[in-house]
Amino acid sequence: MVLLRCRGYVGARYKQPPHDVPDDPEHFYAYKKTQCRKCYLAYAAEWRADRAANRTGTVPGAVNAAGVRMVLDGVAQLREVLALAGYTVVQAVARYTVFLAPDTVAQTRGEPLFPVIRNMDMARLDRRG
Repeated sequence: MVLLRCRGYVGARYKQPPHDVPDDPEHFYAYKKTQCRKCYLAYAAEWRADRAANRTGTVPGAVNAAGVRMVLDGVAQLREVLALAGYTVVQAVARYTVFLAPDTVAQTRGEPLFPVIRNMDMARLDRRG
């Protein structure tokens, strides 16, 4: 059996120094010949967790360690503003959505008012006709 040297992985939650592992698909990814599967999965899990933690705590416009300018997270900002106003997203939608009266909707015979935007099939018919 051929052994291959894994470079290991040392992170916040997983510590594995370099070690020898059998060189087979069960222990190594075919394209990743420097880390065994277990060490690579530990690295990937910590990377994702750190990325998620950094995303929630960033200031828009700030530059992260990789030199990437952080963009405003619109969904998180909407939730925060609505929470300050005392609403959840569902409560705000239910409170501030405007519904038309049924007789107004009946005047369109169930068709959209702006077919170019809402009904692409009808828009094609309008152009031909």
